[in-house]
Amino acid sequence: MYKGFSRPRRFWRIIYPSLLFLLLSVIVSIAAGVAWGLKAAFGGTAGIEELISEMTGILLNNAMWIQLAYGIVSLAVFIPLWLKTRKRYTRYSGGRIDFAAALLTVGIALGANMLLDAAFTITDIAKYFPSYEDVARVLTSGSFPLRLLTIAVIAPAAEEFCFRGVTLNRMENMKKWSAVLISSALFGFVHLNPLQGLYAMAIGILLAFIFTRFKSMWYPVIAHVSFNAISVIKDEFMPDANLIALLAAGTAIFIGCGALLLRRGYPPEIRETSEHAVE
Repeated sequence: MYKGFSRPRRFWRIIYPSLLFLLLSVIVSIAAGVAWGLKAAFGGTAGIEELISEMTGILLNNAMWIQLAYGIVSLAVFIPLWLKTRKRYTRYSGGRIDFAAALLTVGIALGANMLLDAAFTITDIAKYFPSYEDVARVLTSGSFPLRLLTIAVIAPAAEEFCFRGVTLNRMENMKKWSAVLISSALFGFVHLNPLQGLYAMAIGILLAFIFTRFKSMWYPVIAHVSFNAISVIKDEFMPDANLIALLAAGTAIFIGCGALLLRRGYPPEIRETSEHAVE
């Protein structure tokens, strides 16, 4: 939030990036539906019911391509918005990447992913959320290279520029943990599925903490990309990983990398200005 703005305007500046993120999804989906619908219509499909049925099937079969287009459009919108935000408020602007710290964030992402996977299996929580089946179907659709590009690169980058780069950056007058929780709740909300929203919020808290600690976009981007890439790779090559091994390894990696990351403190270029961080 920027000083000098009224409370309603401050509130709006926090909320509207998330609403814009959702709106872009609707626009891209409608555009894809219209394009393929017109193609089906001109291809001689008879009747509105057949047209709708064919359009629905095409959209489902090409869900990952639509997600890729949505991610690219989101990047095109939110990178300039992030750059504009940096000019007005640069506390979380970034700088050089500390290689050791970046490597530890990858380890944290790996551990968190393994723990979340184990938690899903132990609790069998998905059975209480039947709508999650549609999400899982989309996330496992398309070829492996397409899923790796979309889910592990484009989507997490777009989400980080929106929710950490823009939304969290604007909460300058808030206490750190209030800003972390609110931005993460918005991150969970835009997924529009209760179960996916819950674990997205949990991961969002982790990513926001990394962001506020290192004052840089690149660390949460690295962590988010790593987390999603691990999911895609596991789904493709290790769909039936051993639960005990997953839980033990995930706990050890997450705690070990987290402790080392906390001990490292701030990177050198950040220590000098850490007194300006949100408290």
